[in-house]
Amino acid sequence: MSLHKDILKRSGGKLTEEVLRAYFAGELLAAEQHEVEQWLADTGMEADALEGLQNLEADELNNITNKLNHQLAQHIRKQPRRRTKAIKDNYWAWVAVIIILLLCIAAYMLIRLSA
Repeated sequence: MSLHKDILKRSGGKLTEEVLRAYFAGELLAAEQHEVEQWLADTGMEADALEGLQNLEADELNNITNKLNHQLAQHIRKQPRRRTKAIKDNYWAWVAVIIILLLCIAAYMLIRLSA
């Protein structure tokens, strides 16, 4: 039994990095390799990207992947956090809350007195 059994079902319909590396290294069984090739035939852009990746050597591919992951991590860290304004700093929010409460109390009193 292979480590890559039901490769597309296990990965949610997408090829994982592990499966791709095994595919490029020729470590998949014939049926699994056929399943990957069938998936590639059904998709457009991914098949073109993998065709380009096949021209790269494994070390170069690892270096590119590591470099992209590092750049992505740096980019994510650089993005400023969104600061939400607390209601205690917002004067008009407090005014609106008080007015709504006063209207609710007035409506309750009006309904109670008229009944």
